[in-house]
Amino acid sequence: MDLTRKAEPGAPPEEVLALQYEYTNMQSWDLAYDLFAERTEGSVSEELYTRVNTDDVPSTITEYSFPSVEVQGDNASIERINTTSSEGEASQTSATQEAVLEDGAWRILMRDDQIEFYTNWTPPEETTG
Repeated sequence: MDLTRKAEPGAPPEEVLALQYEYTNMQSWDLAYDLFAERTEGSVSEELYTRVNTDDVPSTITEYSFPSVEVQGDNASIERINTTSSEGEASQTSATQEAVLEDGAWRILMRDDQIEFYTNWTPPEETTG
């Protein structure tokens, strides 16, 4: 994965998703957010996305795979399996991630459960002392 460039037109949807994961691991929230589709940007602002990812317990995507990718016109369905590590504990999840073609480049649609996570997130209570 070449992290020195942004996802360009012609890059397959799974490569764009992998790039988003790598940007997330680097905590480059702006670059990761730029890979979301416009519809996602209407649901979760970059400010909220960055704040949640900065304030929440950080996790790292240690492994990911894409067992299948189906492209139909301007839409793609990416089956993904992730292993994440947070505070020394690893967990594996699988989901289908959708992508859409916008201006000739694939962009990731945030899943409904992700949108719900961001929009319902409350910051950790600040301690005073």
